[in-house]
Amino acid sequence: MGGNKRMHPNPRMVATLDAARDAGLLDGEKDTPVTARLSRALVEAARDHTHATTDEELLEYALAKVVVEDDDFGDFLISQRGTVDPAVDLEI
Repeated sequence: MGGNKRMHPNPRMVATLDAARDAGLLDGEKDTPVTARLSRALVEAARDHTHATTDEELLEYALAKVVVEDDDFGDFLISQRGTVDPAVDLEI
């Protein structure tokens, strides 16, 4: 990706990386090495799903997705526990 405007088969990946780029998260030197041992099945499934062609592209997308798309919905949902009046009929 890295500013390359080629057509990518995953528009969500492009949008996420564009949002990260717009937020200044992809500016500057790429000077932080990240290494990990991961399940081959997980990496292959992620590559198939995202169409990432390199480990760097896959990891950059994964990290950008965490930052850009984290909307705190889970925290909101948990905070709503017990807020529905027990008298409300939720049966369909």
